[in-house]
Amino acid sequence: MEGELVGMGFTNLQAQKALAANNNDVQAALNWLLDHPNLQSLDTSTILKSEPTNKVEQSDAMEVDSNTSVNQTPNQSTQPSSTASGSANTDASTTNSTENVDTSQLTVHRAHCDKCREQIVGIRHKCKECKDYDLCDQCFPMRMVYHDADHEFQDHVTDIVLPEEKPLTEEQIAEARRKLDQKLVAIRKRKKEDEEARDKERELQRRKSGKEAAEAKKKWEETQLKLAADEKRREKAEEAKAKAAIREKIARQKQERAAKFNTNAPANSTTTTTTATPTATAPAAAPPSQPKVEHTTCELQVRLTDGSTIKNTFQATDTLRVVYNWVASSRTDGKFGPFNLMTAFPRKTYTSAQLDSVTLKAADLLPRG
Repeated sequence: MEGELVGMGFTNLQAQKALAANNNDVQAALNWLLDHPNLQSLDTSTILKSEPTNKVEQSDAMEVDSNTSVNQTPNQSTQPSSTASGSANTDASTTNSTENVDTSQLTVHRAHCDKCREQIVGIRHKCKECKDYDLCDQCFPMRMVYHDADHEFQDHVTDIVLPEEKPLTEEQIAEARRKLDQKLVAIRKRKKEDEEARDKERELQRRKSGKEAAEAKKKWEETQLKLAADEKRREKAEEAKAKAAIREKIARQKQERAAKFNTNAPANSTTTTTTATPTATAPAAAPPSQPKVEHTTCELQVRLTDGSTIKNTFQATDTLRVVYNWVASSRTDGKFGPFNLMTAFPRKTYTSAQLDSVTLKAADLLPRG
């Protein structure tokens, strides 16, 4: 919670005081800070008591207080707010700037920041190891880069007045506050520019992601269309192959019937001629026509849904219902349920109502010749 307020630009002291005054409610603490911008109104002793510190840190703070009070005037005193060290805890809780604070309420110190060379306004961070090394609130977060990382710093909210130093004039105080205002304006501007740059980058990333998603979807749709076209071509090829096999079989059966007819024709002609010529003077009789064979049975071949076939012999007077029942009990394609009987040439599908009334002879399924 304290880190959120520090990230917004408030000091560590302000964040602690605001959270303590508002039961650790971040939103209430933020409103309280906006209503109480005066850093000098913070009760630093209360904040120090609320933080867990060891005896060594407490004794160091007391020692600094006793040393600095020797050179203070009766009307002014140094108020160390906390002992800043190079540890991870101090780094996490240190503020970046006082941009949300009314600069007219901040203390103008008689010291200049050893990094930016500007007069310190607000909190003065003084090195406890070096004789004369100070940092302003804006440069303090980078102290481990600018200064020895092992050195500790002491925070001072009020000005440290030495007997040999002259008090600051009103012009000097006003000039220091004016420079701080300019620095805060620059910080706000830089933060705004950074936020705009981040927003622009996020928008570009969003557009890029949307474009990539659209391209991926288009590619997927094209792949699906290609797969569907390949499947359709494969089905057509299989259907053409099956039709060619049926035509070939029909042609072979015709050839077999023709060969059988040609084999029987000479014997019949010889017999007829012998019996039809009793005397030499009798006129020659015309060759008799081939008698039509009446088939009483037929062999049917049924092609199942998986491409396999089954065969059986039926009577000419059997109805299609007999064939239907035989297929239902003999099929080997592993499927069950109702189905339709269909002839290939001519292509015809028989309904359930026709199965009981149409015989194999009526359906023209008997051999010809």
